[in-house]
Amino acid sequence: MNAAWMLVVLLGAGKPAGPDPAAAVTAFRNSPAQSALALARAAEAHPEVAPALNLLQAEAQLAAGARDKARVLAVQAARAVPAFAPRGYFLAATAAMGDMPPDCKGALQLLEKAPATPHWVPAAERLDLLWRAQTACKDGAAEKTRRDLALDWPDAPAARRAAEGLVLTPDQRLRRAEALENARNYTSAERELSALLESPLADEARFRIGRLHLERLRDDFRVAERAFAQVAAGKSPRAVEAAYLQARALGRAGDAAAAAAAYEAFLARHPTAPQAPDARFFRAFLDYENGRYAAAATAFGAITEGTWAAPSRWYRAFSLHLAGAADAPAALDAIAAESTEPAAARRARYWAARAREATAPKEARQRLLALAQEDPTDWYALLVRRRFPGALPDVAALPKGGAGRGTVPTPKKFKAVAAQVRALAHAGLPEFARRVLADAWPVLRKSEDWPFLADLARSAEDYGRLYRGAHARHRLIFDRPPRAADAAVWRDAYPLGWRGALERSAPEGLRPTHLAAFIFKESGFDPDAVSPAHAVGLMQLMDYTARNILAARGEEDRPVPDLFVPAENIGLGGWYLGALSRRFGGQLPLVAAAYNAGPPSVVSWFRGRASVPADLFVENIPFRETRDYVKKLVELHIIFQLVHEGRGLEAAAASLPETLDLTVREGVNF
Repeated sequence: MNAAWMLVVLLGAGKPAGPDPAAAVTAFRNSPAQSALALARAAEAHPEVAPALNLLQAEAQLAAGARDKARVLAVQAARAVPAFAPRGYFLAATAAMGDMPPDCKGALQLLEKAPATPHWVPAAERLDLLWRAQTACKDGAAEKTRRDLALDWPDAPAARRAAEGLVLTPDQRLRRAEALENARNYTSAERELSALLESPLADEARFRIGRLHLERLRDDFRVAERAFAQVAAGKSPRAVEAAYLQARALGRAGDAAAAAAAYEAFLARHPTAPQAPDARFFRAFLDYENGRYAAAATAFGAITEGTWAAPSRWYRAFSLHLAGAADAPAALDAIAAESTEPAAARRARYWAARAREATAPKEARQRLLALAQEDPTDWYALLVRRRFPGALPDVAALPKGGAGRGTVPTPKKFKAVAAQVRALAHAGLPEFARRVLADAWPVLRKSEDWPFLADLARSAEDYGRLYRGAHARHRLIFDRPPRAADAAVWRDAYPLGWRGALERSAPEGLRPTHLAAFIFKESGFDPDAVSPAHAVGLMQLMDYTARNILAARGEEDRPVPDLFVPAENIGLGGWYLGALSRRFGGQLPLVAAAYNAGPPSVVSWFRGRASVPADLFVENIPFRETRDYVKKLVELHIIFQLVHEGRGLEAAAASLPETLDLTVREGVNF
């Protein structure tokens, strides 16, 4: 914030109230084209929020067709507050391109100051504007920009316009298919690849179709197997890799004998191929998955070098345990003693104790209870608590109460920025407040006054900054279970942000704390979070997933709402979690696994069983990412119950089932 604007904020804070900014913002949300006058009056009466209101007014003037006014207002806002600059210059460029004739040179200059930023300056919209400006200016780069838009953002409405009449080379079709796959629009990706099956890139397209079914769709592994078999039989550079993946696909399809033969044939033909170490590991894993634990232990034991050495050592020891081998406890003890990764050591200690239960039950119990007391909210500690109810000291819930600390004084040197952040939030513009706070944070965080910083973050609904700051400043507190004396810090570290939206969106059978745990894990409470695969917002929803949710709710004609808006994102994400909960019997480990890996994958792991111990099911999830995700999600939900629901650890842990019901139920499949 520049010095002149700081003075305006301080002076404006003492003025008598004029037209309510929050009412003007609401008018804008409801009808942008009709809200310009209300925004202008509110901006005049409230200089402390005028730049933000002027940005909204610029959008309102654009909607009403008053482009010159929009451009002036947007540039003023951009110059007044650096945090608003990208959005302001983007809106000004949009206004410049709406003129007749368009001011393409002005638009191009403005766009140089408006880099793509999630939600603030959407990448696809910026490329669309850049393409139109370059075209109007007869810039030779226009065609490249058009292709970049069409190929890299194929699901965006602007990209569909850019693609009209565009003749794509086979290489460009591959690039477009990859973008569609990243956006989880697998049906369109496969369609794009299928169009290449008569082209010179047929083998590459067929290979990618196989990989799509093996790794993404996971609906028909035989389709993947046939695609890989065709590529492997040819002379494509992908032939060797395809032969390896053919074996993987046969294994996923449940044809263990054919998969084993395919792995062995691959290793005989290509013993030094880059995929050979993978083939050796997954050949051993095939025995493991199919319950041939003694054979698996032998096969894993032969893998002592390379990337797979450490996982093989674990699976050898675990296979020995599952086979009931006498040397399983010692093998697991050795991993626990030598592991440099705390989580891996705890896993080995847990299963080493479990492996002793048949022969030394008293020792096994002592080991498990000792493990659980070291970190009571850890996944393995929770399993132990469920195994031995009442045997461990309870951890009392934190006293119920608000997240705040009452009136928090503002340090004099931060009064201007604090006033602006709070004024923006009070005006119904928390997204603007978060940007001002982010811009000022490098200076603010030097303050030792954490209650002030936490209060300011809460004011801006910047719960991500709140939880990160609490963990950074009070990390030693989190090395022990929650205590009443530290309640305020724990609430900062595990905030129940957007509580109203959480309460409205929590479906039957789930509570706001369930949703909060998923938000914490998915986005770290960042409403503007965007993943490399274009998953958006608090619950990391894809546009494609959002469309499926709307269709499942009978709202297929409704446009996908702005997924960066917390209430909208939580609303759709909450519905989806409710649907997953109904399909998987409300069992949090299964719901979490389905949210991360998709319902079809989770059902495929049931393997016809009626039930299975929760610890064994989660440990056997074949994807490490999902395995770790489930453990962490359960831990987070237990902590949120302790912090916000008034439940002690014993009561909270009761929500973790000891045995999972694997009844296959109908329900969402996306």
